[in-house]
Amino acid sequence: MRLDHVVVLVPDLDAAVQAWHARGFTVTPGGVHADGQTHNALVGFADGSYVELIAFRVPNPAHRWARYRGFWGPIDVCLLAPALAETVQRLRALGVPYTDPSEGGRTRPDGVMLRWRGAFPEREDLGLPFFIEDLTARELRVPHGKQAIHANAAQGIAQVRFGVSDLATAQPAFDALFGKAEPLPHARVYRLEGCSVWVQQPTNAQEADWVKRRGAGPLAITIAAPTPIVFTAVAGFAT
Repeated sequence: MRLDHVVVLVPDLDAAVQAWHARGFTVTPGGVHADGQTHNALVGFADGSYVELIAFRVPNPAHRWARYRGFWGPIDVCLLAPALAETVQRLRALGVPYTDPSEGGRTRPDGVMLRWRGAFPEREDLGLPFFIEDLTARELRVPHGKQAIHANAAQGIAQVRFGVSDLATAQPAFDALFGKAEPLPHARVYRLEGCSVWVQQPTNAQEADWVKRRGAGPLAITIAAPTPIVFTAVAGFAT
């Protein structure tokens, strides 16, 4: 299983781009999604993963992420699934239902049109990631080369930490996705290609309140760099 990207919802895309630039990241304009409701910018890494900075373009979006408005920061995680239909069938057989694959896309600022298929968890209460399968070449969608070189020497996403309201309830679904977990006293750790996924109940009152109000999902990402960079849902850049 491979991490594709982490979605970071922001209230203003231009302001977010400036903030990430100020932290030493190279930010690549992404474009407008096919439904016209969102636009994005991307922070690509040498390991092939990226952070998607995304903002709404309409005041009342009819969008699966509309419920996260006001909860700025990491809201979702995407996994790469080259054989998406087979992945969905496998997970359904394990009791973790995902939607049928559906097509999406966006147009880059240079006019290049990108297409993909996505599948999303039918249960929203566990904070499970979604999947993507490229229909156009992935290198057209994902920043690479000079676009993945950063002044702060960031190399990739080393860790994603999920917050869930009840670890025992969430673990079987994450096991179905990632395989056997490494058990820790208050977390379960899954090893992906180049990245670890931590699933745990909130570690403090502020995180607990966030999960209670927003719902389960990513709470923090750690970006590999000479000095690791942590970006959290609650506080933004933590280091």
